[in-house]
Amino acid sequence: MIVTCCIIIGAFTSAGQKTDERPQIVVDPASFDLGRIRDGEHLSRKVLLRNAGRAELVIREIKSDCGCTVVDIPSEARRIAPGEVREVSITFDSTGRARPEAQTKQITILSNDPVNPEVVVTLDVLVESECRLSPVGSIHLQSLRRGDESRRTLDVLPGSIGKPVRVDKVEVDPEMPLTVRVDALEQDSQHGSRITFKALDDALLGVVRGQITLHIVVEDRTIERRVSIQAMIVGDLEFKPQLLNLINQKVTPGKKLAPITLTRTTRQPLRILSVDENPVLDFDIREGARKDGTEFVIQPLIRENAPSGPFGVQIRIRTDSLDQPIVEVPAFGFVTPPLFTDPSEIYLCDDGSVIGASRQLRLVSSAAGVALNNVAVATDSSLVKARVLPNRTEEASNTVLISVYLAGEVPDGRHSATLTIHPEREDVAPITVPITLLGRHDRLDGPQPRAAEPTIIPSGG
Repeated sequence: MIVTCCIIIGAFTSAGQKTDERPQIVVDPASFDLGRIRDGEHLSRKVLLRNAGRAELVIREIKSDCGCTVVDIPSEARRIAPGEVREVSITFDSTGRARPEAQTKQITILSNDPVNPEVVVTLDVLVESECRLSPVGSIHLQSLRRGDESRRTLDVLPGSIGKPVRVDKVEVDPEMPLTVRVDALEQDSQHGSRITFKALDDALLGVVRGQITLHIVVEDRTIERRVSIQAMIVGDLEFKPQLLNLINQKVTPGKKLAPITLTRTTRQPLRILSVDENPVLDFDIREGARKDGTEFVIQPLIRENAPSGPFGVQIRIRTDSLDQPIVEVPAFGFVTPPLFTDPSEIYLCDDGSVIGASRQLRLVSSAAGVALNNVAVATDSSLVKARVLPNRTEEASNTVLISVYLAGEVPDGRHSATLTIHPEREDVAPITVPITLLGRHDRLDGPQPRAAEPTIIPSGG
C-alpha cells in the first residue's frame, strides 16, 4: 500500500518579520497506514505537533475531508510556544465505509507558519465488510395489510471477507406494529439470512416508521446493524389517489377532478354508504372496472355555486368495512371564478407620464370556449375613464382588454374610484375593480403636459 503525505507550501513572510523569529510547524507522523480493518471498527492514532521556530505557533483550524475522521485537540493546545509539542488524536470510524479498494482520508492543519500555512496529514485504509444488506440501510414495505406478510424482504449476505453470516436475533422498535421471521438463505453459493416482515392483526392504519436492529453472527463474533423501516398499514380497502393536489390546475365550477377508486382487497362485496357533503365538491358514485361489487369510483366535481378562492376540504367516504368505515382523502386547490380581472386593483399616478396615468387590465373568462362580447365599462369618478379595446386575435375571444386612464388633474393626496365591468352574461354579476388615484404631492417643479390616452395599434397595422 502506498503511503502519501502532502504538504502545501505558501512561501511568504510577514512584512517586517525576521525569518529566524517565525513559527515553524513540524508534524510527526505526516501519514498513517491503518491496513485492513473491518466495517464498524474505530481506530485512533496520535499526531505530534512541534513548534521548531522561535515565535508562537497558532493552530488556526484542523479540518477533515470526511465525517468518518474526527480530530480532537483541546482549545488550550492550539497555541504552541517555541520548542513545545502538542498531541492531536485522530479517530477513524469505519462504519458503512467498506469499499473494494483502499481509501485515503485527509486532515488539513492550518497554522500561522508563514512557510507552511497548510499541512495535510493522510490516512490510508482498506475497509472490508463482514456482511452486506439488500436493500442497504432502509426498506420500504409499501402497502401492508393487517395480518399479512410483506412481499419485500431484507437479505443479509456475506461481505467482502467471504465468511458465512447468520442473523441470530432481530430487535424491533416497540412502536413498530410488525413481527419478523428469519430464514436461512443460500444465494450464489453464499450463506446468509432472509428477514420477512408481517403486520400485526391490530396494527393502526397509516404510515409507520422505525428501526430494527440486526444481531449478525460472523465466525465467532456478533455485529450489529440498524435498518430503517417504513410501511403503509392498510385494512381491507385500498384507495387511490390518497391526495388531490389541485394547486397547479385551473379549477372552475363544474370541473371534474381525478376520480377516487376504492377497492376491497377481498372478494367480499363493498357498500358505499355515503360521502359527506362540503361547500366546494359534489360527488358521483359508480361501480368500478371489476363489476363484482368490490370496487367503486367516486367522481368529485366542483359545485356550480362553489365559492371562488382557495379551498381545503376532507373528502370523507363512509363504507361498510369494519377495518375502514371512513376513508378520508384531502383535497386542496383554488376555485377560479367564471370571470376575473388581472390585475384585481389599479393604481394611477398623476405624475405627467403615460406610465403613471394609464393602465390596462384583462377581463378573462375561465370557462373554456365562452367568448366575451358586448362588455360595457364605467367609472364613478370624473378623474378617470375607461374603454374596451378591440381584440387583437380571434384566439383571445375569452379575454377583453380594458384601458383605464386619467381624464383630469388629480388633487394632491390619495383618492379612490371604482371601475364597474358589465359582462353580457346572465350568470355573472357586474365586476368591480378598485382604483387608487395619487396626486402630484408637489413632487414636480412645474406644470407638465398631460399624458394623452394611449394609442392602440391593431395587429398588422
